[in-house]
Amino acid sequence: MLDPDENEITVISFGFTCKRSGQHKQRYDSKVKHTIVHIINIFFANQPNDAILYMCITNDGKARNRHIIFNNWYHELNNGLEKHSSSSEHGKKGFYASILFKSNNPQKTRLISAFYFTIDYWGLNNL
Repeated sequence: MLDPDENEITVISFGFTCKRSGQHKQRYDSKVKHTIVHIINIFFANQPNDAILYMCITNDGKARNRHIIFNNWYHELNNGLEKHSSSSEHGKKGFYASILFKSNNPQKTRLISAFYFTIDYWGLNNL
């Protein structure tokens, strides 16, 4: 990410997608949710002053669905995390992103500013 002064801030990023094999119909698998929630919890237990950037993959037209699912999972985390998401304007272009960090992160203001600056820079200029 870049802050408004265009200084680089390093953050971990991740996304997820559903892989289908053959003609199998897509179905809900609660193990995926539990795995991702577990990974996020472990990450912040070990690195409480870092942040995670979540980008929804848009190549299959399901980015909005993944964004909604991730928001639901975030509400289930309930462990002192704060989430900021890209605007609805970005969503109309199929671009969804969120940043997660501990609410007491000493770099909170800088992370929020850098997230929105980067999303606006890349999302609006390159979509």
